[in-house]
Amino acid sequence: MTEDPAAMVASMARSWADGDADGYADLFTADGTLIQPGVHVIGRPEIRALMAARFAGPLRGTRLRGRPESVRRLGPEAAVMVIAGEVLLPGESEPAPERRVRASWTLVRGHGSWRVAVYHNCARD
Repeated sequence: MTEDPAAMVASMARSWADGDADGYADLFTADGTLIQPGVHVIGRPEIRALMAARFAGPLRGTRLRGRPESVRRLGPEAAVMVIAGEVLLPGESEPAPERRVRASWTLVRGHGSWRVAVYHNCARD
């Protein structure tokens, strides 16, 4: 991992592009929370299972693209980041509007590595 919490976006996008549910879940704290419309899961095992099913099904071959809009350090071991993100289907260069999200990430650092404690997204206008 990196000292820059914004680099977490690239790590998540790589795991997504690779369909790597283990890598995706490992970006979270052990008791991390993932909240999306209709979804609320807690803990790496649950996040891993959710994403494995999605990568094997509706998200197969998709890519995640995102950019930090803001990063606010809450101290040396915590940060809040807001991301403009989107999911691209195979062959797409621009997503449909319904696949654009704004996400907030609560990040914590332990042993030099940033992890996602809470991820929440909603539709982006």
